[in-house]
Amino acid sequence: MIQVKLPTPLAPGASTTIHFKYGGMLYGYREVMAYVKDTISEDYSLLRAESMPYPIIALPSHEGWRKSFQNKFDYQIETTVPPGFAAACPGNQIVNAQTQAGKTIYRCAGPPESNSINIAIAKFRVLEDSQRNLRVYALAGELEAGNRIMNEMRRSLDFYTSALGCRQKLGPWAPTMD
Repeated sequence: MIQVKLPTPLAPGASTTIHFKYGGMLYGYREVMAYVKDTISEDYSLLRAESMPYPIIALPSHEGWRKSFQNKFDYQIETTVPPGFAAACPGNQIVNAQTQAGKTIYRCAGPPESNSINIAIAKFRVLEDSQRNLRVYALAGELEAGNRIMNEMRRSLDFYTSALGCRQKLGPWAPTMD
């Protein structure tokens, strides 16, 4: 547990920024949260609230963990992955992925006012339709399914665009389509 004490208390409704940097292994993951079947492995890694591999703003208790989902925050992620791997984040890429020392660095911002951090890392094949701002992350051996999903996303976007007669944002975190 890390406890952060500010030099002066925040005024009601005020906010501050805290920068965390973590590197290394995640120990105790399987032992502490045994019901979570996610793994941090070469095949697929998913970091999400139930696995708690990142700091959460809460008292160290079950009640604190439940209430933590009411805490809204903005975040940016920078993660470095080995060759052949890709990182998927539900927000927007801040910059295009960069290669350095044989590894790829991803930077993304989560959706505004998130209550959790989610990022997946695997040997994804990234399928993109940059004209429509669509992206699908397909696992190795699932490229056919990824292409079907991409085609259905195109079809859905085309249908709703023609039905509504406009091209709005896909969501509060998505860039404008026009």
